[in-house]
Amino acid sequence: MPTLFPFVTMSLMLVSGLGSLGLPNKTLTALSVALGMMGGSPSGARLLAQLRNQSGGLSRRAAQCAAACVTTASPMFILATLTGWLGSGRDTGLIMLAAHELAAILAGLVCLSWTRRWTKTDPLPDYSTRDSSRDSINPAQAAQMKPLSLGEAIAQAASAMLAMCGCMALFNAALTVAIARITLPPRAVVIIAAALEMTGGCARIGAMNLPAATAAPMMCAAVTFGSASVFMQNAAYLSTIGVRLSIQAAARVTAGALAWALCSAMMGNPAGWIAAACVLAAAAIPAIPDKSTNVKEARPAPGQTRQARAPAAFTSDPAY
Repeated sequence: MPTLFPFVTMSLMLVSGLGSLGLPNKTLTALSVALGMMGGSPSGARLLAQLRNQSGGLSRRAAQCAAACVTTASPMFILATLTGWLGSGRDTGLIMLAAHELAAILAGLVCLSWTRRWTKTDPLPDYSTRDSSRDSINPAQAAQMKPLSLGEAIAQAASAMLAMCGCMALFNAALTVAIARITLPPRAVVIIAAALEMTGGCARIGAMNLPAATAAPMMCAAVTFGSASVFMQNAAYLSTIGVRLSIQAAARVTAGALAWALCSAMMGNPAGWIAAACVLAAAAIPAIPDKSTNVKEARPAPGQTRQARAPAAFTSDPAY
């Protein structure tokens, strides 16, 4: 928390400042994803919301794929906290970090496959300064985009930190009540803890005194899946920029499975590579339809030809 708050503050100012200079959308999106993966949840989701809200330079498809990449834990948490709970060396922490980040990137690519039927751009009627059909804005439009001041960035970063603490406290309380009222086997308690609040689940995995080759993939899967607490932290921002939370939840499950398989493989289990390949192959098959453009047209009368028209979701775009 002491390091995440200034990181989010500076990241918000950087993204908003560069956005006002008229940098290409792809550059701003890549920067937001990179900063989000370094800062961990919910900093990445907050940066994507800032990018979309300030300039409108993020399509729904790009937001959906980027969201799958940025729902991560910070490298410091994995290298310091998780390795401490495991009682293992730095090498194990680096393996978990590599598997965690790679699984997040692969989940983003899976989302890219899921959304292959979506339009590449979409109308952004609420943001008049960005032309959604172009990759950048002209200098006149950029001059109208005011970057965040230090006070505004501090306020927004503080709000993100408060949301994170609130979700952690709520789901930790739910976990405590569930364990107190229901008698469950120890392994079931670990699974429920990892599903509700990630840090509590990882701490319980470390307390099981399992071999590092077994515990590290389990921790990596738990921290990559993220738990309901982390999901809600990010959903507070992702739901405002067009990200479909059902797809985001599926991406987290996919990322968790990939993290377990990749970490197992890197810890010396060759079957992990096969498991990772199977997860990728199975996950990339579905193509999810784009609800915003799923508009039914009336069937033309005999002798009439069907006239091409813009989908209803695009009628607010000045291009139509």
